[in-house]
Amino acid sequence: MIELKLSSERRRGLIEEVFLVRCDLTVAYSNYFISHCHFNRFILQNKTYKKVED
Repeated sequence: MIELKLSSERRRGLIEEVFLVRCDLTVAYSNYFISHCHFNRFILQNKTYKKVED
């Protein structure tokens, strides 16, 4: 299990939401997890992953 920090910026009208989600590493990196997340970007181990558009 790893901790995945999901956050969205308050800039450009976006609401800031930050919390930790524990998930399996393979799930965190899978397109399924990313495409089904309702947040704008992922910060995982100091790396930023932009949200995959539906």
